[in-house]
Amino acid sequence: SPGERWSKRHPQLRLNTHKWLSHLPGKRFDKSAGAFPTRDAFVQYIEDYVRMLKTPIDFGVRIDRVRKDGENWLAESEKCSIRARNIVIATGPDHVQFMPGWSGRETFTGELLHAAEFPGAAHCEGKSVLLVGAGNSSVDIANHLARIETKAIWMSARGGSTVVPQYILGAPTHLLTPALRPLPVPMVDAVASMLSRWFCGDLQSRGMPRPPMGALSRMLADGAAPGIGNGYSKALRAGKIEIVPTIERFEQDVVLLKGGRSVTPDIVICGTGYRTGLEMMLGELDVLDGEGAPLYSGDEASPAHSGLWFFGFRNSFWGNLNERRREAPRLAEMILAGER
Repeated sequence: SPGERWSKRHPQLRLNTHKWLSHLPGKRFDKSAGAFPTRDAFVQYIEDYVRMLKTPIDFGVRIDRVRKDGENWLAESEKCSIRARNIVIATGPDHVQFMPGWSGRETFTGELLHAAEFPGAAHCEGKSVLLVGAGNSSVDIANHLARIETKAIWMSARGGSTVVPQYILGAPTHLLTPALRPLPVPMVDAVASMLSRWFCGDLQSRGMPRPPMGALSRMLADGAAPGIGNGYSKALRAGKIEIVPTIERFEQDVVLLKGGRSVTPDIVICGTGYRTGLEMMLGELDVLDGEGAPLYSGDEASPAHSGLWFFGFRNSFWGNLNERRREAPRLAEMILAGER
């Protein structure tokens, strides 16, 4: 159903991009959605958008294999086979939750959750929580945990990420990004680093590893988005959140960390990312990288696979919905040009 993945996330979830820059072609968010739309407002927006399109959509159909069939492509499922000159894969980069295979994980007696399964801050009231990862998902959850009473909050960080404030002097930071778009990558990196230092403080002094590269450089390199701080950095500076080393292994109620330290969390929440899950469908076509992500996306075409397109698989520093709105007309023009 429309917005199904969002509807299953925790009730406090919001878009971390401003609604003015996050709408799809032809429809803006209602005023009631707020500056950063809530989970329910976003799901409602997607449902309304589907009705507005008046496009026939077959829900509940799983495509198991896509293969070349002469000059066309064939999408095969248990229910049917669909033949088309062009196929656009738009299942997104966050299709399958990824969790590392830590030794002893199956013996852990506490709760072990992926960030996508986070039930909301109220579930963690009065408990000790270990957040795994320091990226966008973990920072978002930490924003919520910072507002409740907990026994302890640890964040296991392998590498640091740039954390920028959601608001600067009362103004949404995301609304500043269009002015940065024409600038060279190193200059955008410098601006993001400066904003982080000025408004989030010196997180390295609180144990956060230094980011391996600038915010935009990293997103271009591996798709990792900067964290959006809205309570997290203040809690870190105040000592409510403690940075700890990476996980070595689990032993029942204990999590052993590299360097010999251990913690005993009630809940472990893994902000360890996602995979596309496209290998079974497309593995034989050699169009995916080692982690299952498409080698090309948007209006980029593969010379070896004419008519096969990928859409919406690359995270954007400027906001994913904003970027999809820009990419969609270009992709449509590419498809139409190939039909002429």
